[in-house]
Amino acid sequence: MDFIEKVKELKRSCKAVYIYGAGLYGQNICKILKRADIAVDGFVVTECQDANGLFGLPVLGIGEVICEDIGLILGLNRHNTATVSELLRQYHFDPEKIIYGDAYIDKGGIRGGYDEIPTIEITTKIGCRINCKYCPQKTLLDRYYEKDKNRNSLMTLETFEGCIDHIPREATILFSGMVEPLHNPLCIDMMKMALERGHKVDLYSTFSEISFQETEEISKLPLGFVGLHVADKRRFANIVTDEAYYEKINYLVNAKKEDGTPFINVCNAQTEADDRTAAICEGKYEILTTMLDRAGNLKDENLYSRQTLHGKISCSLCGQKLNHNILLPDGTLLLCCMDYGMQHVLGNLLEQSYEEIMEQEEMRRIRAGIEGDEKITVLCRKCSCANTVE
Repeated sequence: MDFIEKVKELKRSCKAVYIYGAGLYGQNICKILKRADIAVDGFVVTECQDANGLFGLPVLGIGEVICEDIGLILGLNRHNTATVSELLRQYHFDPEKIIYGDAYIDKGGIRGGYDEIPTIEITTKIGCRINCKYCPQKTLLDRYYEKDKNRNSLMTLETFEGCIDHIPREATILFSGMVEPLHNPLCIDMMKMALERGHKVDLYSTFSEISFQETEEISKLPLGFVGLHVADKRRFANIVTDEAYYEKINYLVNAKKEDGTPFINVCNAQTEADDRTAAICEGKYEILTTMLDRAGNLKDENLYSRQTLHGKISCSLCGQKLNHNILLPDGTLLLCCMDYGMQHVLGNLLEQSYEEIMEQEEMRRIRAGIEGDEKITVLCRKCSCANTVE
């Protein structure tokens, strides 16, 4: 029985059905169910702090609904799914009334979970030609060049090599960051270098403005998680949708990794995919459409915003390790992919080892902040990827 059929069966057998989790996974589960004409009764979280609700639905604390005849769809990443599963066992919640949504959202089972292994996310250049409507490119550009108008805008192979020399061998290298990574013409060479060094390499890309031959070359690389950002109806992403683009999309959604699994793990867009892309992906991929305010770096009523969290908090992507970081073209290491305003500059990987940077003053200050010291300003408290910790 597939995911949608399981949810339909759960609704038939329960008085009410809630999505457990109001973050990225939970929101995408809700949108997928809405497209299938399946309505849920609301969202459930461990500790309710969002009194305004979400998508017109209530957000309730688990203690408010646990005694009712309800079904739960867990819309959480791997780490939080395990934590909540244990909590539900303590409540003696009927496991037959739980559907696990993480495997459906993240078919690769790789990305999106807390992990001891660090991820270094590579921003290969500054200034993105895709320039999505809901991406704070101007904030990044203004801050990056604030003190030095001649600061390196394009990562070189020498800079990349110097940085990965300072990264733990077990670290995952993710080509994504704050830009379309493949718009740096050296990106494929960087991916090959990271693979040769023994790193697991992931990619998140539009695959726009590269040739079909380059697309084929990338698809033959032994990559891990691959996310595909596709063109949308409202042109929020400035992706050139010519015949060459659709030819690449058709190729990618049908490509296979060496082990026979799909090359693409997940597809998303800033709004609904354009009609031709949707037709190509139909029956193969759900196209996810969550839009965030980037931890307060964007202001728009159409974006999902987080009310300020209080107390001890944790990241849904990397727990309290905070080890999913952003590398900029000149070696600067930022806290994470939400930090377009460069609020948390951790150090420079050309000059320091990753281990040294993670023990420096800025990271110690951030850790104290997420541990509950609210006198310390941390971006995480307004971030949609953050959760409170009991």
